[in-house]
Amino acid sequence: MSTILYIVQFFSTENEPAGQGSRHYKHAMALAKAGHKVTVVTGTGTTMCNPEKQKEHEESNGSIKTASPLPQNLEIIRLKANGIKKSSKLLRIVCLMLFFFKAIFEGVKASKMQNFNYDIVLGSSPPLTVAFIAYLLSLLNRADLFLEVRDLWSKTLAANGFIKSKAVIQLNQWAERILYKHSKKIIVLAPSFADDIDAMVPGAKEKVTALPNAADLEFFEYPKLWTGSFLREEASGLEKKFHVNFAGVFSNYTHLETLLEAAAIIQNQQPDIQFNLVGDGYRKPDLIKQAERLQLRNLTFWEPLAKNRISKFMMEGDLSIINYRALDIFSQVLPNKLFDYLAAGKPILAAVPNGEVSGILEDSGAGFSIAPEDVESLVSAVLWFYNNREQASNMGLEGSKYVAKHFNRKHLTEKFLTLFPLHPALPKIGAALPQAKFSDVPTNHATKNTVNKKSRSARS
Repeated sequence: MSTILYIVQFFSTENEPAGQGSRHYKHAMALAKAGHKVTVVTGTGTTMCNPEKQKEHEESNGSIKTASPLPQNLEIIRLKANGIKKSSKLLRIVCLMLFFFKAIFEGVKASKMQNFNYDIVLGSSPPLTVAFIAYLLSLLNRADLFLEVRDLWSKTLAANGFIKSKAVIQLNQWAERILYKHSKKIIVLAPSFADDIDAMVPGAKEKVTALPNAADLEFFEYPKLWTGSFLREEASGLEKKFHVNFAGVFSNYTHLETLLEAAAIIQNQQPDIQFNLVGDGYRKPDLIKQAERLQLRNLTFWEPLAKNRISKFMMEGDLSIINYRALDIFSQVLPNKLFDYLAAGKPILAAVPNGEVSGILEDSGAGFSIAPEDVESLVSAVLWFYNNREQASNMGLEGSKYVAKHFNRKHLTEKFLTLFPLHPALPKIGAALPQAKFSDVPTNHATKNTVNKKSRSARS
């Protein structure tokens, strides 16, 4: 079996607010269960919340199904470095660089402590800095570099206007070319990424395997779900509403300002429609202020929910929404929320450029897409779903069938495992193969907090 060093910025179990972190958790668990020795180096915050909120989520677990115990051949090293909620570009860059240097140090330390070089270093980007950490550690370990590309970093930065300097964009493109050139395997979320990668490094397309996000179907089976209710609790005043749900990161690219403007119009036309925004992000404070300014009585902000709770929340809704900015780059995006929405069996409305998301909605019959950043179209579409509930319900059922057939996490994880060779790790010359050392497992989730050794409960 292989020894694998897995570098990711975010990592979240079923009991933690998710985002891309849940994908990494599933992959790490699958690799370990297949017999590989896996060390994950990650940050303390998920894409949904910061470390200071983690205790709240842990204490509120109640009767929720706990995360699966970690195999002994899987170690999680948590680093206190996270900038997802920083609105300042400078602070976010500082946090990224802090993670960069800490992760390199911990990667080298993990190899030295165990007295062998890793066979494979797997890095997941964005951010691009994480992929470059994996590249440097692959050189130090004389290991194969496996690269997961969840977003075309330079293209997205330029499209979003996050970085406007041509010199900085070119520097990022140079780094991407190095990574694509030296990767042995490249895993992408959307098939269309392969052409972009090949355009930057001719021939790199041969290394590419498309492994999109997927649904964890076990979280959408009622008997296994948390027994409480979010939206249908009697006497809450919300139980008879038509619930329109968004779950995700509150950021510039999700452009939820459009959704709030639509809610303001709809509350005067149809007061039975209720909007629910679940999640967190650096744009949330501004969105709350906008909702107050618009005097929205039909919109509620919810705190981030763990994977094993968000499924129940989505299943209690009537319509799920995906919302992006009107930029061509988002035609290539396949967000994790799409597959959870499909698995929830509710119809989907996507305000996105024509591309990957709209194509899946058309193929599945689970809903339809409209032009992004178009308030009038959004209002009309929400009202259509409200007035055509039987047809909308049938759309949701078609979506659940489609995701079970084409985007079942179990099946795609099996494909992921085929990329990793089953050869044993070789010890250094003249050195005996040591006994592996693993962190204690004080709770339902094993972690190793390298910043504060007295605290064994850091979560991302």
